[in-house]
Amino acid sequence: MLKKIFSKTHFITFLLIITNLFVFSHNAMAQHSWNKTRSEAGVNVYERESAHRLNDIKTVFKLNADMNSAISFLLDAEAFKKMVSNIKKARLIEKVSETERYYYLNITVDNIINRDAVVKVAFSQNSRSGIVTCTMELNNSINYDTEHESIMPFIAQWYLKPKRNGQVKVTLIYSGEIDEYNDLVYTLVEELMKSQLFQVSKSMKTEVNTLKYENAEPNLFR
Repeated sequence: MLKKIFSKTHFITFLLIITNLFVFSHNAMAQHSWNKTRSEAGVNVYERESAHRLNDIKTVFKLNADMNSAISFLLDAEAFKKMVSNIKKARLIEKVSETERYYYLNITVDNIINRDAVVKVAFSQNSRSGIVTCTMELNNSINYDTEHESIMPFIAQWYLKPKRNGQVKVTLIYSGEIDEYNDLVYTLVEELMKSQLFQVSKSMKTEVNTLKYENAEPNLFR
C-alpha cells in the first residue's frame, strides 16, 4: 500500500515539474516573440525583447531584383551612405576573400557626434535553400587605425531568400547596444533605430533596381 502511495506521489510530482517547465518555456518564448510595429511602403518592421536593454529590430520586405543585384548592393561601400544619411565616409579597407571584407565608416550627426566604425561583412549560402546570409558587425580584428571613438557594438544580419518569380525576400535583423544612459534615452534610441532600419530597407528596395546593381555579377559562390 505504501509503495503504491509513494509511486503515485512521485508520478504527480513528475507531472507538476513537466507542467511548470512547459509554462516557463511558453512564457520565455512569448517574451521574445516579434511584435509588428510598422507596415508601410512594402516594409514590415518588428521588435522583440533582447538580453540587452535595446530591443532587437527586424524588417521584412521583397526586392524586385535578383540575388546578384542584392549581393552587389550589400558589397558596395557607397551603398552604406545611401542607406544611412549619417554615414559621411565609407570605404573598403581590406578584402580577406570574396565572402569576407572590412569597411571603414565615419558617422557624423549635426557636427556633434563624430564616431568611427570598422565593420566586418561576411557572406555565406545555404546549399539546399539557396538563402544567402550577410552578417555585418562592428569588428576591428584587423586593427585598423581610426581617428575617432568607435560606435557602439552592433550586428546586422541580412537573410536573402530567392523567390520563384525572380524576386528576393529580405529579412534584416539588427541587435545593438549603447552607452549606459537613462530609460528616456534608451526609448529615444529604440525609436530612432526602428525609423532608421525602415529607411535602410526602403532605400534598398529602390537602389537595387538602378543600373549599377542590375547588371552586377559578384560571383561570391561559384
